Amino acid sequence: MRKIILTFSFLFILTGIMIGVMSHSLEQLMPKIGFAAYQLAAAGSYTPKNYELDLSANYGWSAFCIFIGILGIVGLLYEKQLRDWLKRFIGD
Repeated sequence: MRKIILTFSFLFILTGIMIGVMSHSLEQLMPKIGFAAYQLAAAGSYTPKNYELDLSANYGWSAFCIFIGILGIVGLLYEKQLRDWLKRFIGD
């Protein structure tokens, strides 16, 4: 069971990092793609603001995944202490 929790914790951390990297890459790349499309079409006027993306929700999900992954790893590291604390708190 410990290996499964550890594996999923690392997968959550990796997923969070990938979401963050991909979101940042898209935010940087979209204005450049918009400028290239503007040059090909040669219509209207180009403003980078038209091609900006709001990916703040993606950054929130990224932070959430990383936090859950770290929480799983810390829970495994301090498993005995957490069980002892719960026994004292709940009162066995």
